[in-house]
Formats: sequence, structure tokens, C-alpha cells
Amino acid sequence: MIGENQGPDAGASKYHQHKQVMISAGTMHFPDAERWHEASIRYRFETGSDFTGDWFAAHEMIGLARSLEDSEGEVLVVASLTPKKDCGVTVIGPRFKDPLHLGQRFIDTCWEVEEFMMTEQGVEQFNTALYLPPLSRTDAYWKDFRPMSVFTRRTKSDMGIMEGAGTAVLSVDPKSFAGDLFSHLQKAA
Repeated sequence: MIGENQGPDAGASKYHQHKQVMISAGTMHFPDAERWHEASIRYRFETGSDFTGDWFAAHEMIGLARSLEDSEGEVLVVASLTPKKDCGVTVIGPRFKDPLHLGQRFIDTCWEVEEFMMTEQGVEQFNTALYLPPLSRTDAYWKDFRPMSVFTRRTKSDMGIMEGAGTAVLSVDPKSFAGDLFSHLQKAA
């Protein structure tokens, strides 16, 4: 996992961006990526369908997702209906041909999301995480996994009793936020 922290409330020791590269030992991934991956496998087994595609379609139906075409495959951008924090955005890249290659459209879209958050939403503190398959797992077990970048806004008071109990407390309506995000991405394309 490759992570970025912007601002002291996001885990940065000083008010500056810094990145972290975390490599897991063995075959397990970090919890969020592993949960997504396991849900995808279980979903495909139970329904015969693609979890990521159906999750995206559900968000797209209510105006919270857009697909951006790319020569390497589509890049999916989702303003989550159920984010962990306000302004939760997930960017999902095309399926890997090479697990260590990220398409340029995916990279550019990840940056455009960060730029939108900082310049148009006034977000000063945030975390991003880039999930890739574990380096030790190049077999069929990870064949359906797509690169994912997750953006989360952070504030001084973003950890409260409700979140401690596992319930997110949100102050931004995902639908109004999504409209602004997709308008920005359209202008950037």
C-alpha cells in the first residue's frame, strides 16, 4: 500500500505532505484491500457477477459515479454513498496486465481528485491510499483485483464516539459533492 498524509490531523508530523510505502509480509494484504478482495471473490462465487462493476453501477445509477474511458480500460471514479469520512472518493483503474504498471489516465485522475479537493473544496488535510496486489501474489488469486486509490478528508474532530463505535458521522451530502467532483473532472479531461 502506498499512502499519503497531508496535514497534522491526517498523521503528518508537520504541515506538509509525506508519503509512505507499506509492504506486507507473506500473502495477506492490508485490511481494507483484503476485505474488498475477499468480498469480490465471494460475490463472484455467489452471483457470477463482478463485485466492482456492480458496486460501481449502483453508485452510477444514483449519480455518484463516472466512468472515464482509457486506451488501457476504463477508470472508475466513485463518490461513496457510505464513506468512512466526508468527501470519500475511490478511483479504480483498469485491470492489470502487469501488476506494477498503472495506466496514465488512472494516475492523472487520482491527481485530479486531489487537486479538486484542495483547490475547489478547500480541503487542507487528507489521507490517500493506493492499493495494489501484494507483491508475493501474482497468481490467479488476485486476477480480478484492480488498482484502487482512496481519498479521505481529515479534520481535527473527525474521530468521535460514533466513529469509535463504527458509525461514520458525515456533514457533506455525497450527491452534491459528487456533482462538483464530476464537473471538475470533465473540465480537466
